[in-house]
Amino acid sequence: MAKLAFKTNTHPLYEIEGGIFKLNRKPAQKMPVEEYLMRQGRFKHLSKEDIADVQQHVDGKWERFLKLDESGLKLF
Repeated sequence: MAKLAFKTNTHPLYEIEGGIFKLNRKPAQKMPVEEYLMRQGRFKHLSKEDIADVQQHVDGKWERFLKLDESGLKLF
């Protein structure tokens, strides 16, 4: 499940060292979050619309993480 969480970008691998955000790894091929969610019984109640909302949220978060990683800005 951990590998699937990484491949779907629901749990990206990153670190903040010295106030600088860095993505440790990027998935070679991104998978849809539905793959991760539907393997867990606690998410079986989600509708297609709910899953699309989660996907949109995950994609937005991933885009912000990519921009932070590329910028090299010190966060604090």
